[in-house]
Amino acid sequence: MAVAGNNLIVADSMNHRVLVYSPIPSTSGAPAKLVLGQSNLSSNTAGTSQNALNQPQQVLLVDHKLYVADYGNNRVLAYGVNY
Repeated sequence: MAVAGNNLIVADSMNHRVLVYSPIPSTSGAPAKLVLGQSNLSSNTAGTSQNALNQPQQVLLVDHKLYVADYGNNRVLAYGVNY
């Protein structure tokens, strides 16, 4: 999990995705603003392409880059972020 400004970024390993909440939700069940690793918020298929994830474990924000440890694919992905 990472926080940047008013954004919360969470690795959702069981659904093979990373969720971005903006603003940070104040109640449970709030929908994410953005999903990485899936084509939509309903999908949860593991994948190996550069647009897919397989059990992401950790996220880290450094200098406007989001790093995702994609455990199931033995790789780390970097995404540019604006916050």
